[in-house]
Amino acid sequence: MADDLVQAIVRLINSSAISGFMVDAKQVITFWSDEAQRLTGYTGSEAIGKPCWEVFAGKDERGRRLCRQGCRALLQAEFDGRIRAFNMLASMRSGRQLWLNVVSLVIPSPRGQMAAILHILQDIHRFKQTEQLARQVVGAVAALQLPELRPQALQQESERSEIPSLVEGAAGPRERTPATECEVGDCEGACIAAERLRGLTPREKEVLKLLSQGDDTAAIARKLVISQITARNHIQHILAKLGVRNRLEAALAVIVPPH
Repeated sequence: MADDLVQAIVRLINSSAISGFMVDAKQVITFWSDEAQRLTGYTGSEAIGKPCWEVFAGKDERGRRLCRQGCRALLQAEFDGRIRAFNMLASMRSGRQLWLNVVSLVIPSPRGQMAAILHILQDIHRFKQTEQLARQVVGAVAALQLPELRPQALQQESERSEIPSLVEGAAGPRERTPATECEVGDCEGACIAAERLRGLTPREKEVLKLLSQGDDTAAIARKLVISQITARNHIQHILAKLGVRNRLEAALAVIVPPH
């Protein structure tokens, strides 16, 4: 009976142009749809017979491995026969990393045990990029408007330990301080904004805040009670540290990360 149900589902998936695959109780791929091949680049012969975690190497928003032997989805299936939908950043055959939404269905055996798990995949990469950019925008704007941008608080902020960067360069991930480590899903934008701001002096942060509000050199000098020459020098230092060409790009640089 379980085999009949599995075959019926396979026919349904193939006839519905759904990107999906099926694994057995040991997480070995037993079925791979044509749409799954188009989405991931892996052919059925490359995927079938392999553990699903080896094919996808999926990670969550914090960079933690989701796809592994005895994964959360398998444990949920064994516990109550249900698997909550989840998102993962998975590896495609081309080497590209793609965000996927995974909806799963547990296929029971006649004795009520798990016979197989069907995973249905949906490409949500563009949505995740938009979501992450929105978080960065909100976090950057918040960073520019926080009370600590006032002169006295800025000095205090510079004396506290800084928020570590979540951006990993060619040299590998930067060291993180456990006490200040951020949750990627909640404050990624704020961390990226802080990374761009922390190279500035307290006075330069003040100037950047005023720039983001549309103030010109004369207005900045008047509000900070400094000469226009000093204000102009601060602006030039900000442009150099942020690696931008003009004042508009200086405001945008803390919002939109470089490609």
